[in-house]
Amino acid sequence: MFHSKQRGFTLTELMITVAVLAILAAIAIPSFKHFTRTAHIRAAQAALIENAYAMEQYYIRNRNFGTTDPASGGVTYPAEKEDKKFNQRTEHFDIEFAKDDSTACANYPRDSNHYCMLAKPNGKTGEKRVLTINEKLEIKICEENSATAKCRFHDSPSNYKDK
Repeated sequence: MFHSKQRGFTLTELMITVAVLAILAAIAIPSFKHFTRTAHIRAAQAALIENAYAMEQYYIRNRNFGTTDPASGGVTYPAEKEDKKFNQRTEHFDIEFAKDDSTACANYPRDSNHYCMLAKPNGKTGEKRVLTINEKLEIKICEENSATAKCRFHDSPSNYKDK
């Protein structure tokens, strides 16, 4: 008579394996979320810089960034419509010129010698902050829909840590 040896894992071995995997997941998931959020912000920053260079090329050709409308006090930025290099979005951010005082560019001059562009989150991530860039290539990160008093200059990815 043959005695067959049962093969497999004991319940204790399976429980230990599941516990180890849970601990590893608890460590890895927050790091992965921070990494992806930083990557999305870096992509928006790169798009802002690319658009700022398109604005500089427009300035070199036309000696201004746009046309000021004396009636409304607003500025029309032709580079937004004419320049094929102007990138209006990334996967997680929409890029646009500041058009009103409710944005993070509220205290910034509105004339043909200045501009302020925004990268606003489009809702695909939990990001609530807005990036801005101006003609001096100053990049700031701001709380969404806040005045510039709540903005800080971007200098490193550590500025993007979750609060």
